[in-house]
Amino acid sequence: MPWLPYSQHTIVSEFSKNEVLNKLQGKTQEIRAAERVAKPLFNGNIDEDGFRISCVIHTPQNALPLLIGKVEPTSLGSIIFVKLKLFPAAILYLKAFTLLTVLISMVFLLLSKWYFGGLIALLIGLLNYVILTISFSRKCKEAIHTLENLLDNHQ
Repeated sequence: MPWLPYSQHTIVSEFSKNEVLNKLQGKTQEIRAAERVAKPLFNGNIDEDGFRISCVIHTPQNALPLLIGKVEPTSLGSIIFVKLKLFPAAILYLKAFTLLTVLISMVFLLLSKWYFGGLIALLIGLLNYVILTISFSRKCKEAIHTLENLLDNHQ
């Protein structure tokens, strides 16, 4: 859906595809892994072509982006194509809250004729969407910054 928060980034690295994936593997705590990674930056899975990761968090966050990456080898290193999107639970929350506020506003507007109440319900739904979108954008910048720092040449 085009109204859902979404972002794409491309990162160029001088490291080979295997080096990029190994760097990510070293800082990613695998889902359901028995062994723990010391000071992980990400949670998720790394496979032979790419990754599905998210930043490590200590408090719940609705706007946390899921980073889905594909690593392509080049003659001088690699290119990492990263898509950032909301987790499915956050998408469900956004859809349910939007539907609920629209239904409440319809009840106020059509059944009770309390137009101010209907407007308030719509504004609350819009405010929720704006806050989630701004938070998602900020979290995307932080996640990309963390990923770029990990893949930086000096680490």
